[in-house]
Amino acid sequence: MSTMPYVRPHLIREVMNIIRLRGDGDAMLQLALADNEYLRTLNYIAENHFAIIVNNYRAEVGLDTASVNLRSSNQGLLYLTYRYAKQLRIAENGDLTQLPEGFPTENITDLCIDSPPTKVDIQLLTSMPNLESVKMKGGHPELFHHRKRSSIQLGHMRSLKMESLTMQDINEVLYGKKVPPQPFPHSLSEWRKQISNLPIEDYFFPQAPLFEPLCHVKHLEMQVEITQTQLDSFFKKFPRIFKYFPSAETCELMVMFSRSVDFVPRNSLYQCLLPTKFRGKMTLKIHEIVRIPNVSSFAAIKVKAKSVGFKETPRINQFVKRANFPCAKLIHLLTICL
Repeated sequence: MSTMPYVRPHLIREVMNIIRLRGDGDAMLQLALADNEYLRTLNYIAENHFAIIVNNYRAEVGLDTASVNLRSSNQGLLYLTYRYAKQLRIAENGDLTQLPEGFPTENITDLCIDSPPTKVDIQLLTSMPNLESVKMKGGHPELFHHRKRSSIQLGHMRSLKMESLTMQDINEVLYGKKVPPQPFPHSLSEWRKQISNLPIEDYFFPQAPLFEPLCHVKHLEMQVEITQTQLDSFFKKFPRIFKYFPSAETCELMVMFSRSVDFVPRNSLYQCLLPTKFRGKMTLKIHEIVRIPNVSSFAAIKVKAKSVGFKETPRINQFVKRANFPCAKLIHLLTICL
């Protein structure tokens, strides 16, 4: 009777990882079913690497939350490993009913949300008390404003990344619903008196946080897409963001906007960084796109950009400006497009 040759556990793990990186889910499943030691290795890899990815028609196993799904001809790999995976990704049209029955959401430590805020079930978030890292597209204000009412526990969260934010998302996350914090004044003179020394957005939105600060978050990333007209308003609200993350040690903020015809140097945008009290290391990245009507406008914008500190990059239509402030590092990328 022939016996399977003995292979050291660390070699099994290396072989299994090589197959994983090649994206062959069927091969991993066949290897795991050959021996109990191989199966334990698969469960270890599932715990440390696998992500359960939920789309609109089924749940699948992925290399991680940022990668494509493993190639698998059936659901065998999913049902063998979903109890061990700690990463969950809800795809853009993800249907949470596709999760296996009895899915242990309490094991999830890394959550990636690609779906719109209206499709994220509050009950799902309440069943994830051990979240350490959250990455989401859009505002998802329910993640913050429903904490007291629905027992969403974020005490273990160390990293928060928000992508594709709009100005509306910023308002909803920071201030909740756009309801005046006090009765609207009856007369114009009364209104002027009340807001004489108060920015207009502070009258309609309270300055105090509407949700408890996330004191455990150490790393914060935000990617904001705004219009040219919203630029000043955003940077006025920019310092308030850190009231909600008092323990953040690192922060990356990416602001993207475009303007037409001309490039206008705005040093006032940089000044917003000076009064900001931030205890850690912050990087502010501004990506500005200037759309010009014809090639003849390029030379004039190039001269103007270089006169205020921008330097050329390997790409002929891009310029970059770098600066250091007391609490932040600035990288301003300027792209000129027809």
